[in-house]
Amino acid sequence: MLHLAAPILLALFAADQPDRSSAGVDRPPLARCVFRCNFDQSWDANYDGWPTDWTRRDGRGFPHFIRIEIDESRPPGGGRSLRIDLNGAAASAQSPLIAVDPLFEYLLQVDVAAENLGASRASVALLLFDEDRRPVQTISSPPVGSIDGWRRLSIGPAPIDPKARFAMIALSVQPGNRPDLKGAVRFGDLWLGRLPHLRVETAGAARVLASEKRLVVECRAAGQFDAAPELAFTVVDHEDRPAAQGVIQLELKPMPAPQQSGKKAAPEPPKPMGAVAEDLSEGGRIMGLATARWTAPPLPPGWYRVLARLSTAGGIVMEKQLSIAVIHPAERSPESCFGWSLPCGRQAMKHHTLEELIDCAGVGWVKLPLWIDDGTSDAHVERIAQLLDSLENRGIRTIGLLAAPPDRVARQFDRVGDLSALGDLLAADQRLWLPSITASVTRFSIQVRHWQLGDDRDMSFVGRPAAFRRAQLIADLFAKLAPNAELGLPWDGSYTPPHTWTAPGNRSGSEPPLPVGFVALSSQPPMSAPELAWLLGDAPTNAVVAAENRSSILANQSSSPAATHSQKPPTSGEAGPRRAVVLAPLPADQYAEKARWADYVERIIAAKVYGADWIFAADPFASEDGLLSTDGEPNPFFVLWRTAAYALGGAEHLGRLELPGESDNDLFAKGDTTVLVVRRNAAAVETINVTAGATLTDAWGRVERFSGPPGPRPIEVGPLPVFIEGVPPAAARWQLDLALLKRRIPAEFDKPHVNGVELVNPFPQGVQGRIRIVPPDQWQAVPREAEFRLAAGERWRLPFELRIPSTANSGKRFLRFDFDLQADQPIQLSVYRAIEIGLGDVMIELASRIDDQGRLEVIQRTINETDQPVSFRCELFIPDRRSLRSQIIGLGRGQDLKSYTIENGRELVGRQLWLRAEEIGGPRVLNYRFHAAQEAASDPL
Repeated sequence: MLHLAAPILLALFAADQPDRSSAGVDRPPLARCVFRCNFDQSWDANYDGWPTDWTRRDGRGFPHFIRIEIDESRPPGGGRSLRIDLNGAAASAQSPLIAVDPLFEYLLQVDVAAENLGASRASVALLLFDEDRRPVQTISSPPVGSIDGWRRLSIGPAPIDPKARFAMIALSVQPGNRPDLKGAVRFGDLWLGRLPHLRVETAGAARVLASEKRLVVECRAAGQFDAAPELAFTVVDHEDRPAAQGVIQLELKPMPAPQQSGKKAAPEPPKPMGAVAEDLSEGGRIMGLATARWTAPPLPPGWYRVLARLSTAGGIVMEKQLSIAVIHPAERSPESCFGWSLPCGRQAMKHHTLEELIDCAGVGWVKLPLWIDDGTSDAHVERIAQLLDSLENRGIRTIGLLAAPPDRVARQFDRVGDLSALGDLLAADQRLWLPSITASVTRFSIQVRHWQLGDDRDMSFVGRPAAFRRAQLIADLFAKLAPNAELGLPWDGSYTPPHTWTAPGNRSGSEPPLPVGFVALSSQPPMSAPELAWLLGDAPTNAVVAAENRSSILANQSSSPAATHSQKPPTSGEAGPRRAVVLAPLPADQYAEKARWADYVERIIAAKVYGADWIFAADPFASEDGLLSTDGEPNPFFVLWRTAAYALGGAEHLGRLELPGESDNDLFAKGDTTVLVVRRNAAAVETINVTAGATLTDAWGRVERFSGPPGPRPIEVGPLPVFIEGVPPAAARWQLDLALLKRRIPAEFDKPHVNGVELVNPFPQGVQGRIRIVPPDQWQAVPREAEFRLAAGERWRLPFELRIPSTANSGKRFLRFDFDLQADQPIQLSVYRAIEIGLGDVMIELASRIDDQGRLEVIQRTINETDQPVSFRCELFIPDRRSLRSQIIGLGRGQDLKSYTIENGRELVGRQLWLRAEEIGGPRVLNYRFHAAQEAASDPL
């Protein structure tokens, strides 16, 4: 029988369809059956319970004691089923060979029922062979566990390998980590059909396009049609909004003759039962091939899906899609700390030039496997050396990974189950691994200065002293062969990283301990932004609280994880190894897509804010949680990564600005300019000061250059950040360092409140200018403006008085200070500072909700945090209604609750109400304006 060695796993498409009879199953138009098996009596010619012409896979792991037989259970499509009983091992039944043609795509549908599957999984697969019956491709369904009733699994429609001439259908059960001794899987109503083949590709197979270039889509359609087909294109952005559309009428041409290999082919197998005879003229259908080329209109930067829909008069035949990234060309900082970790090396992708893709991704560092031995071919070693030279010429530095041992070395570790765990490999006799590592260091240490033991997922050194002692041998090797090299480790962020390779007492007193150069920090599940802050030496100081914050935010997938970002300013941690943070997106099956986007960028920002020396994308070519597919097709994370990497590469965190909308933000210095990163949980408009020539880049790479006069601008912000660039660093420091002398004033009106501002000239030269104080409406500031002239580093203070109206809201308000500066160039700035009305000792909290009778209920909680009793006369002003009154008499330290009930409350939802509380026998007046809500945001009691 045929044995399937090293099958190639392709991208899969699986869909669960409603249970229905075969006659009622919706299949694509022009789908033509080429094989059908329902396991009825005609398939059991020998009456032995085994389907005629089928074979059973044997060999290691596939014992014959697993029962496989035809069962009387009827699937929805009719006939009988093939049953596989679970008994702790794998089993697979394979159909007879079926002739296939690579000019078509194929769709396999199988009804599956599975009961009592614990860790075991069932799957179906289409096995493809060349003309000599050698395996060339395997297309598999995702494995399934226990199923309630019958489920229809579909594979495809999918193209097949050009060399494929025959196919088999495999029905399989694989055990999990715990053997299942009970349970059964049934397969029934197998249907294999072929459809016209549609290939959609970008010109030159480029999936990352510069914004000045046009998107060109090349298509090839081949197969059997009922009329000349039409091809419709739609380009949609990350929000599924159409960005471009087009239609092409295809002209069919005769099909080319199949290519022959030139050698004598194996004998044609007999046509199996269930095979359907060819009839190329069936139903007036015509065979043909057509090619088309469509050029889209110019697209702004961003991530897009290109949808191609092939249809005829009979309906939609097939739909295909691919994704592209349109990028704005930018210059990467030579000091960029951003990197890609490529555990598969150059094999990470198939079509694009790896170096070019890395170069346009804002990457300054790359991790590559560099473990070779004397069995590694000279050609392979030379290709690695050329790649290293190419990266170096582009200003990209390499960290060599001692991971994935060469085949000859790997074959010597029969007893080691996981070859990716370097700590386990080093436990073996050092004669098995030390010569090859020596060869690797000797060959590449001139080109590569930084090395890492194990790839980023390898935690085999964490908490294992014996493995760590073995690593000391490699550290000693580097000290002798490459004394200038820096050696690091992958490390679990939950554990304190080591500072040296040698534990105290393991070396002689005359030998200094060898330092660990760096650690690559990661964890599963991925750490949130606050946990990264804690890990990197800044906090929430309680990591448990940070984890709980992350869990509560992400439990609601519609919320942005950005809310967990710590507001604590960064501090420098103790000396130790440099720290690389390895980041991967959150799992797609657990979180909403937009929450994953916001969380990923927020963690990039947090790593930069809190001092990570490197920020690496974990295996960017991992299809499920990477930035691109294995053939270089970008997903949204590629664009989000690139935008952040270009904006923050080579930048240094300065601090956070006070913004009147209180949006989360971080300010970075970058060369002779600054980058302000602004985001918030829910979309809103933030007021942000803009200087002349500043630019705004959104998370998708779209750049807007501000025009008009400088000053405050309303800017839309949300969970994904915007990057505002253009403020000189000294001007940014001016914004950060301005001090408001009093941040609280008593809630006393019609009397002056003395305050002041203080600033220091951060420019390297003298500066002169004017300050204007812009208070909230109806407030008064005296003086409103003043002029100054300051030497470099000189400190200046301006006293002023504030008068606030009796209607001013209690709580936080913002003062704006406008500056016209003349340094080496004219600069206009607006700086905001928050000021609290009320001393925080007596305050009122309000909540509203609609009760069961449609009335608006307003809950007033008055809090006194002093020992002095207070009394207030309260009045609630309601739009178009009479006001309601209450009193608080002699409230000591503690709380007082009052409630107001308003009839026909739904009419007031969304409208503004005003509570005014005048102190009885005192000067204080507390004003609170709020909007009536349908439901209280929190429990008012």
